[in-house]
Amino acid sequence: MQRVVSSTFADIGLSDDDVQYVTDAELNLVFVNASWHKFADANRSVRVAHGWHASLLDNFKGSERSRWQVIYESLLDGRASQHIEPFLCPSPRERRPFLLHIRRYLDPVTGFLYLVHISVRVADAGVDPPLQGRQVCAQALDSQLCAAGYLAPLDPVGGDLLWHRSLSTGGSELVIADAMGHGIAAARLASRIVEVLTTLADAGASVSQMVGQLNSGLVDSTIQNEPEAVPRARFATGLYLRVDPSQREVTLCSFGHTGPLFCRAGRIDVTPGLPVGIAPGKDALPWAEQRLRFDDCGDRFLAFTDGVTEQFNLAGEMFGSGRLAHAFRQTQQLPLPQMLDTIREELDAFRGSALVKDDRALLTVAGRA
Repeated sequence: MQRVVSSTFADIGLSDDDVQYVTDAELNLVFVNASWHKFADANRSVRVAHGWHASLLDNFKGSERSRWQVIYESLLDGRASQHIEPFLCPSPRERRPFLLHIRRYLDPVTGFLYLVHISVRVADAGVDPPLQGRQVCAQALDSQLCAAGYLAPLDPVGGDLLWHRSLSTGGSELVIADAMGHGIAAARLASRIVEVLTTLADAGASVSQMVGQLNSGLVDSTIQNEPEAVPRARFATGLYLRVDPSQREVTLCSFGHTGPLFCRAGRIDVTPGLPVGIAPGKDALPWAEQRLRFDDCGDRFLAFTDGVTEQFNLAGEMFGSGRLAHAFRQTQQLPLPQMLDTIREELDAFRGSALVKDDRALLTVAGRA
């Protein structure tokens, strides 16, 4: 392994407090910090340190390799500036939740592109809140669309998720979902949902068919993983959205989720289909889909999980869809990240010192001027 002098990355704040490693644009490891070596030494260094392949993709197989290939390609080609996801470390001594934060870094001197990986033990005291998912991430979906998302798990990790991919035919597909439960169990289900979504083929299927395939993938994996007993219900609610900027429209399908807010039409009523992961058969339970024109509804919309609208204050009042719609209307002219920041601040001000009792997620999409 070629060891890059750590001072090369001094301007992005690398330190030895967390496990960190850096790859080049070919995904080959070029730098690991002292904490990485310490982690390897504490967890059977031969297996961890030398068992790792220098090329990161070679550490994955099957659908997991496909999922990470999509993630890394989106980072390398600039479609995403960062990627954040929770994981449960399987090593004997470090079996605890971590949060992996990957971001692009373009060396201002050499012009070389790197991917900086930081793994933070989210159970540790003093973890920077933005690294726990409590942040707004923005990215360009394509030349005509941009999006921003906000995730705030109740525990260090949680079951609310945001997912996106660009379509080969143009446009984008997005999912906002809420996996049942909280904490690590919900995060595992959310991770499985992302795996299934990533493996779904971009082959012209309708939005409702995609939801059916997601449901089938979750049901099949539950039965496969728990063959000796009656599988426990593991389900998720959410919205599957396909945005076509060339046609100025979005096609959406609800699997048990409330419709989004549009800047012109307000809240859209949708037919809430069955949550995914409960009933077998991708064709037995048709999910309804709805096509909405930007010219009718507006070209900016906001989707959310129930942790946002069902937040209570100390007086027992619920934030509700009305307050969220008002906050959305008042922030129409702001860039998407600032809009979500403002809505989040209004939600926190309403909550005051009352407890947060659920994961929260917001997703907004807008046409690019």
